[in-house]
Amino acid sequence: MRLSPCPECARHVRVDAGVCPFCDHPLPVPTARARVGALLIGAAAISTLTACPRAATKYGGPPPPEPQPTEVETTLEAPEEPLEPVEDTAAPEEADDVAEPDAS
Repeated sequence: MRLSPCPECARHVRVDAGVCPFCDHPLPVPTARARVGALLIGAAAISTLTACPRAATKYGGPPPPEPQPTEVETTLEAPEEPLEPVEDTAAPEEADDVAEPDAS
């Protein structure tokens, strides 16, 4: 049930009523042109909402999924010659060099 204001008393009455039940003023009959205009506005709103699906992801939607890494086959091979041990060249610390605090 659609309502519209009466042009005389401004109270809301049914669109399909011929006269206002409050003031007995004759009501205009809705034309087909008014219905077509309402349909066009509705169609424009729906097409706007469905034509922009990326707006949801740009402004607050979930982030796109990360691309999955491709599987790469890697093999570790042993060196042809054995590695030689590395000598520690740092000077050893001597315990005598540590200064002791004075007892006084």
